[in-house]
Amino acid sequence: MLNLPSCKAPRPGVHQVQMADIAALRDTELVSASDDMKGVLMVSVSRGPQPTPGYGHSLAASALLDGELQIRLHWRTPAKDAILAQMITHPCLVLGIVAADARRVVVSDETGELGSLDIP
Repeated sequence: MLNLPSCKAPRPGVHQVQMADIAALRDTELVSASDDMKGVLMVSVSRGPQPTPGYGHSLAASALLDGELQIRLHWRTPAKDAILAQMITHPCLVLGIVAADARRVVVSDETGELGSLDIP
């Protein structure tokens, strides 16, 4: 799992990503890719731009039910009285999924479903 407080222009929602995409989210370049990641489905999750630092997702739970991998996230928000820089951030979460029996991934948080993805 890669949890970044500000990614470089992530697309809101749930998307399958490759190693080069992850490097771009980190505003870096891919130098080489490891064969260790073969068979791992990498998924990015973002709610889009946020008005200050302090927002982000964390993994709450996951369950595989009838071929559907259900991932539940917790959405963090800064305290109402927090003194924060007024700057746009782009928090994102990248999950590596190894679930041989999964045919679909559904990601949700307290606000509802963030998106889904069919597993090829």
